[in-house]
Amino acid sequence: REREAHTHTHTHTRPARLDALGGARMVASLHVAATHLARLSPPAVAPSYVLGWGYTWVPWFFMLSAFILTFARLSKLPLSAFSAHSGGASLSVTVAESATFAFKRTASIYPLYAFSVLLAFLQMWYAGSLGALRISALASQLLLLQAWLPSEAEHALQPHCWFLSAIIPYWIAHNTMLAVLTRLESKTITKLLAALSSLPWLALVVLPMTLGVPFPYEWYAAHPWKSARTWRDILVVGLKYHPLFYLHLYVIGMCLAIVFLRHFTTRPPWIIKNGAILSYGGLALVFAVPGLRPPAHKLLCRLGGLAPLQGLLLLGLAVGQDPAARLLRQPIVQAIGSYSYGVYIFQYQVLTLWVQAEDTVQIGYWLLLISVAMVGMHTIQAPLSNPDTFTHLLRILTAVILTILVVTSFIPDSLRDWVSHTYTRDASSSAGAVAAAVAALPDVVVMRGGGGGGRILDMRLKVVLNAVKAFS
Repeated sequence: REREAHTHTHTHTRPARLDALGGARMVASLHVAATHLARLSPPAVAPSYVLGWGYTWVPWFFMLSAFILTFARLSKLPLSAFSAHSGGASLSVTVAESATFAFKRTASIYPLYAFSVLLAFLQMWYAGSLGALRISALASQLLLLQAWLPSEAEHALQPHCWFLSAIIPYWIAHNTMLAVLTRLESKTITKLLAALSSLPWLALVVLPMTLGVPFPYEWYAAHPWKSARTWRDILVVGLKYHPLFYLHLYVIGMCLAIVFLRHFTTRPPWIIKNGAILSYGGLALVFAVPGLRPPAHKLLCRLGGLAPLQGLLLLGLAVGQDPAARLLRQPIVQAIGSYSYGVYIFQYQVLTLWVQAEDTVQIGYWLLLISVAMVGMHTIQAPLSNPDTFTHLLRILTAVILTILVVTSFIPDSLRDWVSHTYTRDASSSAGAVAAAVAALPDVVVMRGGGGGGRILDMRLKVVLNAVKAFS
């Protein structure tokens, strides 16, 4: 009995589920999507200052994933198993267990993601812009490597999905990092949280200030989209996408979950108890008041400059007691929130389905987006996320990707140029585009001279292309 009583005193009463996080993730996904659509030319959503901040939720997604996975693992254990005095022994893992953990996490996102890449490819084909497609970018995206390759990150068919490429290495190392972090005392973890949260400010504000960079330290703004011409371009693309520069955010999410389960599950302090509404209020002020915009804000906030507010949001939502958290815990909000991943993935594809006379999308677009997300999650993601089914899917995709890479490596550049001219539509002059395609017809296709067969092939191709030209 004494042993049972001792064990009971080391186990907190914890929430069974993080009910408010799904709705919060949907809010964040909708904000990100609205920001992307507002940046299109012409904008699909009426631009506003508030919509310029949607990108700041992407670092929160890293923190959110780490928080949920850490919470799920530790909440099943007694507090004594992951206290600072436990030595992390009960959390030791093997390489095989880490690989299995990452594989299951990847299976929960990849099928819907791969389907969205296919849709984006078909969208390019229908728009006649396949000539602009880089095979290397397509292959790297299907392999979820685009965030690691600065030359490909901005050329992906689904560029907004780069964070999926970045987060998989964290999943592989998650259990190992967790075993290390649980060995630390809470005071040490608090200091680590402060240090990690200050990194973006030190690197993007304090360092440029010290080096004499002109205020507001937006040296990165000169980088053109899809450019990798200079070392500065490579550095900017690396800072924007490379997993190395987002690891601190994932560790912050893990640390927050450890501290929360150690100290805040029973009697959280007032600021934690009301963390959701306080953090939403603070973020709303930053998003709405230009005077509160920090220097180097686009890169700073992308790399976690708002991590203190967003970390407080996680803790407040986990407690689930303030008005904002209670609203997000409502069953209907939880149900809709479960489709937030599909909303994020399909935001551009649904835009092509939304045919309206208005210049900007209306409420119907958002309802259609959520509906498509629901269908995709139930018909694609859920069935294919089974480990065995996902294994077969990976084998097929690997074979297809390798075949594409091998075949395209044998295609001469002249033929690539001809395909580019042929399949790129010129809205101002389709006849001009066909003429350009005829002019760019490569010798590798038209075998001039050297026998009657070559002349016949030359004549046939010219007849076909001239007919297309005349029809245009």
